[in-house]
Amino acid sequence: MVTVKLEQHVAITAKESASERTHNRIQEQGKAGFIVRDHLRKHPSFSGGPGLFVESLVDKGRKGERWMGWLPLEEIETIQPWGV
Repeated sequence: MVTVKLEQHVAITAKESASERTHNRIQEQGKAGFIVRDHLRKHPSFSGGPGLFVESLVDKGRKGERWMGWLPLEEIETIQPWGV
């Protein structure tokens, strides 16, 4: 089990078996890491599984102007503090 805190700057990698959407979002939006904004233990879009709401740090825009979205926790291989 992975423990992350809201507002934490993290690096995320997808499982090999993850959906194309998850792989693409992490590859395109995760080059500078993500800020963890929220989580749900039972997300309706992921068959009731847990989800993590993240904000990309790729773009230089202000908070709320960058890509934000949900990633299914079951498709995530690792979440670790940025720079570790």
